[in-house]
Order: sequence, then structure tokens, then C-alpha cells
Amino acid sequence: MNTSLTFPKLLRFATLAALFLWAAVSLGRLVQQTFSSAGGNDLYTYWYAGHFLREGKDFYKSFINNELPNVPVHYLDREVDSLDEILFSGLVPAPASTAPVFFLLAPLAFLSWPVAKIVWLLLNLALLGTIPFLLVRLFPKKKWLNRWEFLAFMFALIGLTSTRYAAASGQITFLILDLLLATLLLADRKPWIAGLLLGMALSKYSLSLGVLILFTFIEPKPHLVISAVLVQVMGIASLMLLSGSGFLVIISEYIRMALWHAGREGIHLAAALHAEQYLFWIALVLTLAVGIPLAVWRWKKAGRLLNQSLSPLSRYHLTAILILWALLVGYHRAYDAMVAFIFFGLILYLAKQPDAWDLSRSVQICLKVFTFIALILLMIPSGSVVRGLLPISLETFWGEADNLITTALISTFLIVTMVLLFHVRDEKRDPVQH
Repeated sequence: MNTSLTFPKLLRFATLAALFLWAAVSLGRLVQQTFSSAGGNDLYTYWYAGHFLREGKDFYKSFINNELPNVPVHYLDREVDSLDEILFSGLVPAPASTAPVFFLLAPLAFLSWPVAKIVWLLLNLALLGTIPFLLVRLFPKKKWLNRWEFLAFMFALIGLTSTRYAAASGQITFLILDLLLATLLLADRKPWIAGLLLGMALSKYSLSLGVLILFTFIEPKPHLVISAVLVQVMGIASLMLLSGSGFLVIISEYIRMALWHAGREGIHLAAALHAEQYLFWIALVLTLAVGIPLAVWRWKKAGRLLNQSLSPLSRYHLTAILILWALLVGYHRAYDAMVAFIFFGLILYLAKQPDAWDLSRSVQICLKVFTFIALILLMIPSGSVVRGLLPISLETFWGEADNLITTALISTFLIVTMVLLFHVRDEKRDPVQH
């Protein structure tokens, strides 16, 4: 037997099997958590707000004023006569996103809560499965992964602890990431459509703001940006017409809800440093630390006109940098960390196409080892499973350490991606394919 040939194959098979098993466990766990009493806690915000949209009310104002939905409520699957089947202990319907996505998810409010959770879980899993397909298409070389590598890539995404959190809580993170990736894919060919997608993604501005910055300042695409802004304007206008609230009133409600969330625990840098009161200054320093190098990079590329598209690889770097920046600069909970998977896509492409960067072999090896360790760390459960194995004195410490590790990894991803941007080979040699 030729062990030099069989061992790498066995190692690849073992890795794929391990990732598959972990992904299966993660899927089983997230389904279990979804059907628990606390499951779907973030979806609840959109489902609950949908009741006020059905009544023609401003759901932001209703939350701020502690208004309750009218009963009875006629759902498609049944009728509810009591608020006990609409209000649930521990679920807080604080609307953090802007209006367009609430209109998009409003149909869920025509289903009772248990049925709405099932429907959104199925939709959310479909959105999750779409992410790796879109992500691999962002790179310049076509068919750069074989089927087994792609499956490993997808299983790794599903196996992330933050992916499980996002799905079990009914978050819209998968939807937003899909919209952002589709925006990047369509930006050159169909800018108006790309803008519509970005406009909806801007409903969760804490994640999508970076892509708006990309197409406004770094790689200006006026049609795309105008289209995106129009979606948000139409969301406000629709809420105005439906509820009678004024434009400035809705804007003030946006600001009030943003401030309501800003000081909460999370994975953003201010929370990791226990310095929420200095959120603005930390955000400013981080923005300058990212913005100045990007401005220098863009100045070095000034030979290319601003109205010309960047190469797919450069655009991917910039997108990754701005998404990672957004994770650190403003309020984010642990479930949003799954969007950092965009970094793993970059390193996987580097492993497959190393000639796209001007890097020594030793640096490439170090990056691969670091990325592997980071992936393992981001897959370690941080909830009741691990805490149940620890002494009571260490339970709180583990929860804080997990958030701190996540923040540190995202910060490192950001630094590494910025350094890699400056080592992308000359645009002329960048194998762009469309």
C-alpha cells in the first residue's frame, strides 16, 4: 500500500466526516433551541411588530409607549382571543432594524407564534445554505473548489457556534449576508437591482453600512447607492402613510432605538473593553485606524479612474474589511459573529490560489494554521453544554471569555485582511473572470 498517497486522502475524509458530524449536531441543537420557550427571541420582534402593521400603527411608537396588540387576532392557522398567546415571558420586542425589513417579514404576523417560528426556521436554513454558494462566486477564478472542499466549507459554516445562535434566535443575519453577497455579485452588471438588495440589507445597518461606504466612497457606483437609499426612504414613507407618523418622528424613533441597544453586552470592541460609555470614541479611533490605510491603498490605486470597477479580489478584501470593522465598531451580539466567515472564504481562496498574493510560503503556512485554530475556537459551544461541565465559579468567566475570544479573533481577522489587501498582486495579473 502506498501510504504517501492514501494518508492525505484519509485525512481529508476524516476532516470532512468530522465537519459533517459537527454540523449535524449543530443543526439538531438549533432546532431544539428554536422550539424551546426562549427560541426565536429575535424573530419575535418582527412577528410582534407585524401585529401593529396589521392594525395600521407605527410599531416603533407602539413599543416605546408600551402599547399592546388588539385581540382577538385572526391568524391563517387559527384565532387567538388572549394576549397570553401573543406576549411571552423573556421575549422583548424591541425593534432595532429600520422599516423595510419589517414590511418584508410582516406576513409572518398572519401566522400564530409556533407556526411562524417553524416557517421562519425553514426559510432561515435555506438562506443559510445559500451563503456559501454566493460567497465562492465572489472570487475571480471559477470552480476553484471541488465538491468535497465546498461541502467542508459549508459544514464549517453550519458548525459555527454563532451560526447556531443566529438560527435558534430567528435572527435576520443570514438574510442580510445573502443580500450583501448578492449586491456584490450584481454591482457591475445590474447596479439598480444590486442597490435594491443593498437597500433592504441596510435595514440592519450595523452589518451592512460598510458595503454602502464601499460603493459610495471607495468604488463609487451612484446608481447603486441611489437605489439603496430609495428603498430606505420608501420604507419610511410607507410607515408614514400607514400609521400617520411624521418623517422626523420616525427618524427620532430610529435614533432612540439605536441608543437603546448601543450600551448592551456584545462582541463589539467597547463591550469587550467594558467601556460602553466611551463607545463613540472607541468607534472613532477604530474607524480612523481602518479608514486611513484604506485611503492610502485607494490613493495608490488612483491611476485607475474611480468610475472603473475594482477587481473581484480587491473588492472582496474591502468588503471583508468593512464588514469586520462594522462588527467591532457598533453594537453586536454573538450571533452576528457568523458573518466573519467571509474571512475564512478569503483564506481558503489563498490556500487554493496562493499566486494571487505576494506572500512567502512561511507566511501562507502561518495564515492557514491560525485560520484552522480560529475555526476550532469559533466552533466551541459557549452555552449550557460547556457551562454544565464547569464549576459554578467558572460559568460566568467562561461566558465573558467566549465573547472576549470572539472579539479578539474578529480584530485579528481585520488586521490580517488589511495586510493581505496590500499584498494582492498587481491588478493586471489579477485573474478577473466574469
